[in-house]
Amino acid sequence: MAEPTNNTQFLDHDDSGVVLLLQVPRTNEKKELAAEQMFASLYGLLTIPTNKMLTPVKRERLSFEVAVLKRRIGFYVWVPNYLKSFVEEQIYAQYPSVQISEVADYTEPTEVQYMTTLSTELKFSGPEMLPIKTFQSFEVDPLAAITATLAKFTDDEEAWIQLVVRPAPGNWLSYVNSGKAAAADNNGFSTVAIEEETAVITVK
Repeated sequence: MAEPTNNTQFLDHDDSGVVLLLQVPRTNEKKELAAEQMFASLYGLLTIPTNKMLTPVKRERLSFEVAVLKRRIGFYVWVPNYLKSFVEEQIYAQYPSVQISEVADYTEPTEVQYMTTLSTELKFSGPEMLPIKTFQSFEVDPLAAITATLAKFTDDEEAWIQLVVRPAPGNWLSYVNSGKAAAADNNGFSTVAIEEETAVITVK
């Protein structure tokens, strides 16, 4: 979960964390706005000022995940240990009926041997500050296509989809307004909360 990166800003980073399983009742009537408000609240929580001069604020990261294990689809969050209770509070604030439980990291090696393992990393094809798609334009459940595909997996197949996110730098808006963003490629300045998006499929 949320494995260490090669970025120098994480050299002193504590990568210890915990995996939380989120179980939302089928009767949940919360709309997409609840998720937007949750991410907005996490933005402030994950931006941690430092007491050292000339040292940028620490931008912590989380991993929001969907996985199918033994034909059961689950929604998970990887969170640093020291932020566990704070993140739980923000999730409960928007989804009061959700059940949150700490579970073992399903990505840890097991005795099960898989014949085939496929892995891919998704990146933006356009400027990073542009929205992927605003929720006002959703005509159907945006997760329906994903969960429908995962529902077809058998007992000896697994799939993991992991979205690693962190707050954008404080100067991202001035960067966009400067016009430099149009010329920046996907390996340049990070301007949005999404650090990386990774899909992993494991098939036995």
